[in-house]
Amino acid sequence: MHKKEVLLLCLLLVVVLVIGSGCDFLGAGEINNGDHGDGAAGGDNGDSEKADNLVKVANSAGDGYFYRLVELPEAVQQWVDNAAENLSLGHSRVFGEYLYLLVTYGLQPTGGYAVEITDVQVSEDAVKVQVAFSAPGPDDLVTQGFTYPYDLALIPAVDLPVVFSAGGAQEYIMTLHGIDDLEPVVAASPGIKLFAPAEGDAAAGRLHFRGVASVFEGLVSYRLTGVNGPVLAEGYTMAGMGDWYYFEEAIDLSGLILEETAATLELYTISPKDGSEQDQVKVSLTLSP
Repeated sequence: MHKKEVLLLCLLLVVVLVIGSGCDFLGAGEINNGDHGDGAAGGDNGDSEKADNLVKVANSAGDGYFYRLVELPEAVQQWVDNAAENLSLGHSRVFGEYLYLLVTYGLQPTGGYAVEITDVQVSEDAVKVQVAFSAPGPDDLVTQGFTYPYDLALIPAVDLPVVFSAGGAQEYIMTLHGIDDLEPVVAASPGIKLFAPAEGDAAAGRLHFRGVASVFEGLVSYRLTGVNGPVLAEGYTMAGMGDWYYFEEAIDLSGLILEETAATLELYTISPKDGSEQDQVKVSLTLSP
């Protein structure tokens, strides 16, 4: 083979490799595992998950950028799934060296609903997150079945409050009050999300329950009944409305006459229209004085 032929063959191989690499790069987005941006601050809430496979996304206004993950670490995925399947919410949390910004649309009856984080701006006093919601029109063809739309972005961790702003099909984003992190939801209705106790738990001496709620006048009623129907204890606790507010309460079991150890804890709200019980959440428990 002549030298010219060898040279042409080598050049052809180089061109093929460059084109192939370029296609992979464009297909995956702009992957950046090392660039944390200017002014990155470290942060750690005890989780050791580190964000790899970052995709750099330009703000819609063209004046900055944020990141997305190609594949979520397990701890992040669990956090996302818990929120997306149970609440409509704007929430943030630090994992390792990144601040994760999550917006969920809540349970939707069909496909065609979407939520997108379009801008993330970091100022001296806050992280400002702009979100666009969309919903299907009456004549749109959509997939049938429940969906849980969400979007997730991240930036280098900063110790600043996060402010969410919405536009499009939804103009307000609910946030958490009274707690920093969303615990796993063990039982839920549209307005009440219970963290504990879970179905089948046992309690002795005192029965503690907690969760978040967004209900009329923030009032969450509760009732503890025996397996055959007697009311062992009842009352109410305060949460809030408009956003998700934390509530926590305890029932003293030591003074109760427990003929049976099986019981049911019910949380609910009272309708202001007709006095009916709504937003019911029930868990079965085992009690002892």
